[in-house]
Amino acid sequence: MKMTFEVYPHTADVGVRGYGATLEEAFQEVAKAMFSIMVDISSVKPLVRRDVLVDADDLDLLLIKWLNSLLAISAIRFEVYSVFSVKIEGTRLEGQALGQSMEGLELKDEIKAATFADLIVKEEGGKWVAQCIVDVRLPTRRWIRNLNSFRDERMSELQCQVELVPLFLVLRGYLSAYG
Repeated sequence: MKMTFEVYPHTADVGVRGYGATLEEAFQEVAKAMFSIMVDISSVKPLVRRDVLVDADDLDLLLIKWLNSLLAISAIRFEVYSVFSVKIEGTRLEGQALGQSMEGLELKDEIKAATFADLIVKEEGGKWVAQCIVDVRLPTRRWIRNLNSFRDERMSELQCQVELVPLFLVLRGYLSAYG
């Protein structure tokens, strides 16, 4: 069976789903789906390997811990990943992620965390499905553009200054630090 993944819309955030002939393949594919939100994974070279070891009480929690461990390593190491391998025994996962530094890559949306919303890990019709909703932080520049649109449509200039200037001071600090 060909392994696949998909990203699907959700009310406030984004859903990620992985399919596979085995549970391990589904976990690998859902990780690809998650990182495809952050970067074009076809442009990520497998230059570094990161090992992940996760234990959980059940498969649902195992999925959340796997994805959040990958996000934590990604944030700490300033790396993104595109190739994953997973071995699951019971509710213990040993995995690897291959990728590279974020430096020089065009980054898309930032993912804050994998959540328990829409969480499914199950076998159906001879294939495994693993999915959940990930909490996405819109890129700051897009968020500012959305705020400007909101301001233009709904707020007077004075209201904007009173209500949004403190927010923009915080964002200015963020932009100067992260560009």
